[in-house]
Amino acid sequence: MTMGVIEGIPPDPILERREMVQRVARKTLDRRILISRGMVGLCGVALLLALVPLFAILYSLLQKGIRWWNLDFFTKVPQFPSLIDPNAIGGVSNAIIGSLVIDGIAALLRSRSASLPACSWRSRARSSRACCERRPRS
Repeated sequence: MTMGVIEGIPPDPILERREMVQRVARKTLDRRILISRGMVGLCGVALLLALVPLFAILYSLLQKGIRWWNLDFFTKVPQFPSLIDPNAIGGVSNAIIGSLVIDGIAALLRSRSASLPACSWRSRARSSRACCERRPRS
């Protein structure tokens, strides 16, 4: 057993362990950097491969459907084509209104649920009277 800097005190095993870990880390740094850059490159290639079909679908959708976009498409309710009127396709106003309603409900619930933990935390703080007061509900 080797002695530390000060006579009679054994060296700190934590410091020895830290120095050993740092030596090993320095030895493998170049390899880890190379592997990291390779994996980032593979992620980029995977991203590009995933974007190809996405843009192909988007292009096809716009190419075939852009001619149907007009004010009636966004303001009329959906209709079913029939034998009498096969071109009665209607619009998407129900979908737009439904999305707005769902988003509004989610925003309302989010604002309520986000304030509850803060009120609970503040009510537990006993050092300040202002923190213990309850806010009026709007």
